[in-house]
Amino acid sequence: MARDNYLSSMQFPPEQKKAAWESYQQLSEEEKQKLAKQERAQKKSGAVTSPTIQPRPVLNSGNPSSNPAIK
Repeated sequence: MARDNYLSSMQFPPEQKKAAWESYQQLSEEEKQKLAKQERAQKKSGAVTSPTIQPRPVLNSGNPSSNPAIK
């Protein structure tokens, strides 16, 4: 995610970045906090959860005589 953010920031010319930073600095502390809160709400977690493991029925009890495929 950090790499994506870095690469996307490279698309903007330095003048545009400077203007955006200066306008951000002009904001009140309340407005800055509001923007930060919006940003956190929009971001998704990068974590991927693994699927839950479903129990399977035991097909072979370990006794070879009970398995018709082994004779």
